[in-house]
Parts: sequence; structure tokens; C-alpha cells
Amino acid sequence: MFLKELSEASGVSSREQEIRDLIRDYVKPNVDELFTDSLGNLYAVKGKTKPGPKVMLAAHMDEVGLMITNIEKNGLLRFSPVGGIDPRVLVSKPVYIGKDKVIGVIGAKAIHLQRPEERTQVLGFDDLYIDIGASDDDEAKKLVKISDVAI
Repeated sequence: MFLKELSEASGVSSREQEIRDLIRDYVKPNVDELFTDSLGNLYAVKGKTKPGPKVMLAAHMDEVGLMITNIEKNGLLRFSPVGGIDPRVLVSKPVYIGKDKVIGVIGAKAIHLQRPEERTQVLGFDDLYIDIGASDDDEAKKLVKISDVAI
């Protein structure tokens, strides 16, 4: 169950609190010392004073994600990448946005609406949007806000 929770938690770079809290709660009963430094790194120590070899497990908590940068009048969301993401792999992917994990789907201009020259170009982030099913910006703003992150 822990791996499922960990896999579904949001940990977009610089916003790893949800991941950190899950790990902290999971390891707390099994360690002698548990602390977070000023950069947000989590340290769990067990048997520090015992003689013999020591083992360190190091892993990053962050993941790539998307940050909402604009809410269009039609309710669609514009976004920027957080980390290295290839925009070509995003079309039709589901995403979860913000603390409430609002469900959205990444989309692009429909093929039948594209000009012939657009059909041969590689999509960039400016060509993509997230659809959360909102009919307009007022409805969308009730669900998400600019600066929310999506995974």
C-alpha cells in the first residue's frame, strides 16, 4: 500500500512536502533519529552508534511536472514544464492538478482544425492545454489556480 501511495503522491520539484510527509510517517517507527534540513532533505538514522559498516540509502523525492500559468476564457489551462519533459509525449495524458488532485487531460488543437503546415510541425508547450471539463474561466478558477502544479 505504501508504494501505491508514494507513486500517487505529488512531488513536483520544489514542492516535495507530500512525498516527504509520506516517507517520514512510514519510517518513523523504525528509526532512532528523524529530521529535515533547511533544504527539505529528510534524514532517517538507525543504529548510528553501533560498530561496523554503515549503509546509506539516498534517493531524490522530486519529479517532473507541470505548473499552471494561465486559465483561458474557455476554461482550458495553459502550463509550463517543471523539469525536463518532452512535450511530444504529453498529448492525451491524464494529469492531477493541485492539492485536490483535479483530473484533467492534456490536449492540442484537433487535427481537422490545423492548417496543413501545422500538421507537419512538432508540438511545443505553447500548443498544449489541459482540459478539466470547465465550460469557462470562472468554473475553472473554482477548481484550480495559477501556480498549481500537475502530475
